[in-house]
Amino acid sequence: MYTNKENSTKLIRISPSVKKRLEIFQAGDTPNLCIDRMITFFEITGYNPRYASKNPTA
Repeated sequence: MYTNKENSTKLIRISPSVKKRLEIFQAGDTPNLCIDRMITFFEITGYNPRYASKNPTA
């Protein structure tokens, strides 16, 4: 059987409060697409949310 690793499904656990916040950013998109866009944003901008401040432009 052929398995495409790119399209395989993995599950992650998130808290209900994080799920609710994610749904705001989804705006009708799938969670996968939303998370992919977030990661792409971090890669392109070099912004690291680990060191986030209240105002990322500051």
